Amino acid sequence: MLRAGYIVGGSQGSQNDVLRLNGIVDDLQHKLKKCADRLATTEQSVARGNAALQSERATSHARMVALAGQVKEAQTREAAVRMEMSAMPKVSDYDQQRFEMQAQGALQLEQKYEEEVARVAALEEVLAGLRLEKETITAEHASLQTELAQAKREATKAKKKAAKAEAAAASPGAPPPGAPP
Repeated sequence: MLRAGYIVGGSQGSQNDVLRLNGIVDDLQHKLKKCADRLATTEQSVARGNAALQSERATSHARMVALAGQVKEAQTREAAVRMEMSAMPKVSDYDQQRFEMQAQGALQLEQKYEEEVARVAALEEVLAGLRLEKETITAEHASLQTELAQAKREATKAKKKAAKAEAAAASPGAPPPGAPP
């Protein structure tokens, strides 16, 4: 920046002032060039940003148009379904009574099923008791069979002894039973 009254008269300037002013001009031109380069870089960056924004806007617009079309189709389908539902006949009293009868029948069947399940459980308990009783009787029967077989053996032995004793009693010179021959 130049002070007021710095340049006085055009022909009396000194060489030093001219060189100093030339230095200032060169420095300012250098700064101006740097600013121009930054401005060009910034303009390129802004241009790229604008291009990206335009591309994004176009993509977003296309998405919005597609979504609007889908919404319109959905609304059309909804209206068609509403019309179809309103055109459907209502459930008559007869159908409702028939449904109630079927529901009551199902409830009765379910009740019968539960009764049968309870009956089966009771019969299974009785069966388990009878099986236990059968096992007890079978064990008792096996024990009695063993005793019977032993009694038959003893009876056979007793018959043999009695037959020997009779035979010995029938022959007078025979040794008594149990004596060595």
